Amino acid sequence: LRFFISIVRKRRINFFSQLLLKELPIVFIYCTLVIHWIFVIYIGGDWMPNARFLSHFIPLLLVLLVVLFSQVAMKLLPSKKSPTKNAAIFLISIFFFSAYYSFNAINSIFSYQIQLKLQGAEEHALSGMAALLNQLAEGKESVVACSDIGRMGYYFKGKVIDWWGLADEEVTQKGQALGQIDPALILRRKPDFIVLYSNEPILSSNSMQNNMAVYSKVFFDNPDFLLNYQQIDSLFFWNRRWHVLFQRRPNRILHLSGRAGH
Repeated sequence: LRFFISIVRKRRINFFSQLLLKELPIVFIYCTLVIHWIFVIYIGGDWMPNARFLSHFIPLLLVLLVVLFSQVAMKLLPSKKSPTKNAAIFLISIFFFSAYYSFNAINSIFSYQIQLKLQGAEEHALSGMAALLNQLAEGKESVVACSDIGRMGYYFKGKVIDWWGLADEEVTQKGQALGQIDPALILRRKPDFIVLYSNEPILSSNSMQNNMAVYSKVFFDNPDFLLNYQQIDSLFFWNRRWHVLFQRRPNRILHLSGRAGH
């Protein structure tokens, strides 16, 4: 950036270069925020839980807010060298940063309690599902299609297919990630197990109304899935969310698009 400014100076665009040098930190923050917002809009919004794409930019927005109020104080208060003005700017900064971190401290107390419950739910539903799959596999090389590929992928000893799409090259290339997927992409790989979501212990046409359960509908409405897979178990996760385990029916050749799979 300084190299660019030096070029600008040589071309006698002094006002622009001096402005950049004077406000370089603020310009950097603005540029960072703009680029990040372009990225978030391009990928379809902040779809990650807990606003993970945006939350880490809150401190930068806070800095800009403090700068804004400081500039207002400089305009309203008497002279540039006034102790009152410097004190006002200091107090404004202390107020906003104290408010921000106090809010985070209070919020963390409640978040910690929720995280403890969530950790127990993850241990039961994710690690528990992986343990159940290992037991059902009986030491054989098995394949499971699921979307919770983190913990399940770590504990499960077989192969994992990400039907959510973020970690699956074929699904990503088809442009069908984030749960908007054609089930045939997964079914033609003949996974031994498929883990879906439900608002009740048993997946049915009336149990896919809320949260992650809505993404199970494309599988449930697929005749090949209904023909070749059966529900064998379910584990409760959190907030009306059940993880439902389906297994490929024994002694059945996977049927796809009117033809038997090879």
